[in-house]
Amino acid sequence: MRVSRWLSIGVGVFVIGLSPAMGHVPGNFLEIGFKTADLVAVPIFGLFFFAFFVPSATPVGAWLGTAYGLGAGSLIAFWDLMTGRDGLGFQWVSVGSLVVGFAVGWAVSRWGPRRGDRRARAVAWVGILVLALGMTAAIWLGRSAPS
Repeated sequence: MRVSRWLSIGVGVFVIGLSPAMGHVPGNFLEIGFKTADLVAVPIFGLFFFAFFVPSATPVGAWLGTAYGLGAGSLIAFWDLMTGRDGLGFQWVSVGSLVVGFAVGWAVSRWGPRRGDRRARAVAWVGILVLALGMTAAIWLGRSAPS
């Protein structure tokens, strides 16, 4: 219960903190709504889906699935702003986030460390590092690719 309270507070602070930047997001009202609301809502849905409906899910798998879903949604939603190139349509934010989050969460839960395994923390940190490096590389390659 404590984790869910802190998660709710964290998401609220995150959303309120980024609200002044909403004027810089291009597009109409519907597009801006999809780019921002689905960006956080879908990965959190994945976290709760794993917790309630996937008996074999592990905490590391669920959290990494959430992180990778958020990363995929961010790349899809803001690819045009990050790279200066055309991106996918805003309708793909939730789909891409859901597919990537479920795939990563399921794979890490299936083949990653079990509950109580001492390697869980190391796997989580390596997963987050791979996510950060992968997103950085995607943005860098997107900016430097020939037109």
